[in-house]
Amino acid sequence: MKTKLTLLLALACCAFGQTVDTLPAHLIGFGPTWNRGANNPYSADLNFAVRVGTTKFYSYTSVATPISFQTGGQPVASSITTGGAYVAVQSAGGAVSLVFIAQAGFSSLQQTSTISPQFSGSVGVDFRIGKSPVHVMPFAKAANASTSATSGALATAVLQPGIQVLFSFGGK
Repeated sequence: MKTKLTLLLALACCAFGQTVDTLPAHLIGFGPTWNRGANNPYSADLNFAVRVGTTKFYSYTSVATPISFQTGGQPVASSITTGGAYVAVQSAGGAVSLVFIAQAGFSSLQQTSTISPQFSGSVGVDFRIGKSPVHVMPFAKAANASTSATSGALATAVLQPGIQVLFSFGGK
């Protein structure tokens, strides 16, 4: 029975082009994103991902800090979101992966400095550099922050392109 189950799992991985064994256990990444239309359109993002068991799912948390070039005044607040990432497809050797990310959290409205809910969805293509623990992932994020802390109304989604340099550890 164990042999049949192993064979079935191996065939399923081949059929979907997914080699789950090549996914790392943890990822830490950083990089810039561009938020079109914001007072401070560039932000420095820091991401943490932890694989959920041996699945293709990750717990994914991001901290985005707007890069402010203003002199004086108050610093611009960061936003923090958490959610999940799903590795939809991966090449046989694990060098290229298609990743979907969905997150929710809180952000600071730059116009009023109030805290509001934030939702985002991203799609990225992760490229592992050879057999090293270094990955590069260009992505596009659609973020949808609330228009005020109390309104509950959501602003139009804004497309935010970005790129991450990720370091993996644990797993294979």
